[in-house]
This record gives sequence, C-alpha cells and structure tokens, in this order.
Amino acid sequence: MFVPLAAAIPEYASHIALVGIGVVMLGNAVEVAWDNLTYAIPAGMTIMVMPFTFSIA
Repeated sequence: MFVPLAAAIPEYASHIALVGIGVVMLGNAVEVAWDNLTYAIPAGMTIMVMPFTFSIA
C-alpha cells in the first residue's frame, strides 16, 4: 500500500532529510565536555566511526 507513495517521492528528497538529521545530531556534539578526556574520547570516536561503519548502533 505504501510502496507507490514511497516511489512517488524523488530520490533527492531523501538526501535533504538526511542532511537535516545530520545537522541536528551534530548540534548535540556542542554539549559534550571536550576538555574532559573521559567524555571527549568516546564522543570523538563515535562521531568519527559512524560514517565509516554506516551504522549509528
């Protein structure tokens, strides 16, 4: 039932949504205590590894 509706949406429309969600996710990176290595190392590693593994899990 939803396949024709999803097929009607152009492919480039999904890219805009992904960029928007990426900006929202990176907005939370401002709140990390980057001067405290206990928080900075795991947060930095997570931000760097996510694009290479294609997973947010």
